[in-house]
Amino acid sequence: MYRLLPILFMLAVSPESVKKLENLHSFVLATKESVVNIQNGLESFHATMAPLMMTLAETKAGPQDNPR
Repeated sequence: MYRLLPILFMLAVSPESVKKLENLHSFVLATKESVVNIQNGLESFHATMAPLMMTLAETKAGPQDNPR
């Protein structure tokens, strides 16, 4: 925490630092939301595709188990 003090003092005296920090905050939040959405999409895709792939594997294996 003490290492941040010089940076905090520089930000306190520089003009428009609050606005720049708000822009940075917005960017970080948007990035976080994007990452969460991508993770949720991948989990949903996996949850949907895993049963489908198992069904397809069972369907392909079915005719091989019953020779004519």
